[in-house]
Amino acid sequence: MWRYFLFLIFLVIFFYFLIDKYFLISEEEKVKKVIYQAKNACEEEDLDKISQILDKNYYDNFGHNYEKLLIRLYNIFNQYEDIKIYLLKEKIKVDNNLAICSLSVRAIGLAIDIKEYEVFYKDLLTLYLKKNKDWQIYYAK
Repeated sequence: MWRYFLFLIFLVIFFYFLIDKYFLISEEEKVKKVIYQAKNACEEEDLDKISQILDKNYYDNFGHNYEKLLIRLYNIFNQYEDIKIYLLKEKIKVDNNLAICSLSVRAIGLAIDIKEYEVFYKDLLTLYLKKNKDWQIYYAK
């Protein structure tokens, strides 16, 4: 009888963690997922995925809008291969349909022209995301 009871407790705990991890994902976790999708898309040099993650009204402190950023990334992808992006620190704050992500980012890649690895981005980056249907990056500084 007590074995049956222990088994039931185990099942309840197991299903709780399963549901919590895969079905009841917090907004913070959803935002984090978008950040990692953007990171992976850059490493894979996949402009289509990146364009889906960015809001069409995107702009940033670096003078890019949506189109200019995609062109800039296209140029970077033609200058570097084997790109790796490291998120050294991350802090995510979600408030209703807005999220602010403070990231410490380092990006390295194999420079095609000199065949050496270079750090081509190293800085603190703040991304602002808004939720329409899904979370999208709409501003960066």
